[in-house]
Amino acid sequence: MRRTSRRAALCTLASSAVAALAGCASSLPTSTDDDPRTDRATERIDGAWQMHGATPANTRRTTASGPETEPSIEWERSVGNRLPVDPLVLDSLVYEYAPEDRETGTLEAATGERTTATPIDGATEFLLGSDGETSCLARDLADDRTDVELVGRDVETTQELWTTAAPDTMSPVPTFRNGTVYLSGFSTPWVRALDLEDGSERWTFETVDPPSGLGVAGDVVTFTVGEHLFALDPATGDRRWNVRFDDRFATAPLVTDEHIVLGTGDGGLLAVDRSGDRDWRVDVGESMTALAQDEDRLLAGTDAGIAVVDSRTEDRIAFVDTTEPVDELSVGRHRIYVTGSGSDRLTALDSTDYTEAWSVSLPDVVVGGPAVLEGAIVVRVGPWGPDADDDPSERVLALG
Repeated sequence: MRRTSRRAALCTLASSAVAALAGCASSLPTSTDDDPRTDRATERIDGAWQMHGATPANTRRTTASGPETEPSIEWERSVGNRLPVDPLVLDSLVYEYAPEDRETGTLEAATGERTTATPIDGATEFLLGSDGETSCLARDLADDRTDVELVGRDVETTQELWTTAAPDTMSPVPTFRNGTVYLSGFSTPWVRALDLEDGSERWTFETVDPPSGLGVAGDVVTFTVGEHLFALDPATGDRRWNVRFDDRFATAPLVTDEHIVLGTGDGGLLAVDRSGDRDWRVDVGESMTALAQDEDRLLAGTDAGIAVVDSRTEDRIAFVDTTEPVDELSVGRHRIYVTGSGSDRLTALDSTDYTEAWSVSLPDVVVGGPAVLEGAIVVRVGPWGPDADDDPSERVLALG
């Protein structure tokens, strides 16, 4: 039986609304974690994973290496349950929701220690993402997490730059580019741009139905609504075009130098030029479940494996068979990291010949990440499937 991918679940979890933005505490028993330290650890891990999808264009690619050889679990910590999005890592800190029995969910990436010596209040604030200069946070204003505001904070000085009311039913995966944070409605139909300098609204674009995840490049903000692909001007929010395709989109848009690329439910990898014209389509054989980019190669995760396609020539370079449907792909400097739908395995492929470099079994199903750092990977694991809500016991692991 086919399992629902994290990507599909994120697109359909419309009832979480603002509560999803602020998170929800888990019912974990008291953990054996040490009390949080009040300073920073001396150990550091280089690299960052500042937003879901790693880049504004949704490439899921970083220049960090990740583990080259088979890694071991360096540390493991309980965290509060959240939607199936990537762990965020900035300045060697992993930002997660705090579990019910802990005052912070912010962890030292190198050691796993909880710490309160961070730019945010780990009990009432949560990092939504960052462009490396300004971070956007969600701050709880009520104990029941029904009242939330957005906060802009300078990464280097930790100075609070602005606050603004959180839009109703906002998606928890904003996108950052060129001093702007782009937000989309989670169960409501809109896309909005805020100035990261002062939090002011630059523009709002209303849609008929809630949009998919956003892909942002130099000259385009793109997303899908049903069978329609939209392109907006990043500065003004004006619609440049929207085109209806006879395809059911299965991934959020990924933006390359020349194309907007999407996966379809019937096994198509679709490339659209910046005018909205379909340039090419490659049939990868199975329903697409994940999408990433490694330089000029597109990686299309499917129910049966990974198709590798040249983004310039549309040639199919390789197909990597997997034992289970691909759930997520992340790309490091020399490795492609793969998780399976409903699986506890994390696999690394050589990015040159796509042979398996290593594969490890984790304590539970991967429900967030992989976030790739220098010599390390951070993932969130926990229960997955229809009974997951009855067992809120998510944990964050670092492998290296």
